[in-house]
Amino acid sequence: MSDENLKPKRIRMIWRTQKIKVDCGVFTMRHMETYMGEKDGKWNSRFGKENYAQKVTLDFLRCKYAAKLILSETNEVASKILELTKEYNKVEESIRKRERDMAKTMIKQRLESI
Repeated sequence: MSDENLKPKRIRMIWRTQKIKVDCGVFTMRHMETYMGEKDGKWNSRFGKENYAQKVTLDFLRCKYAAKLILSETNEVASKILELTKEYNKVEESIRKRERDMAKTMIKQRLESI
């Protein structure tokens, strides 16, 4: 086998992003789910260009993959996660919103420092 056969080839994808920095895992999961060896231009991951529709798709897939991982029969801590989720849902909505907003701010600050 020659070295020529071992060189990776970067496939052109219309859904490449410039601004999104936190969804590498979601893109990777979707790629593993949809790529079947198609040649350039033939692969359809069902992602569009970087825009609002792509953001909605990423949000949906993030939830889908998280649910699959959390609810998997092989997840040894699934019951603990579900228990914590029930406890979280008892917390007043205004407090949960404040916590989510703080988390988003921290993520944004970390990304800006990269």
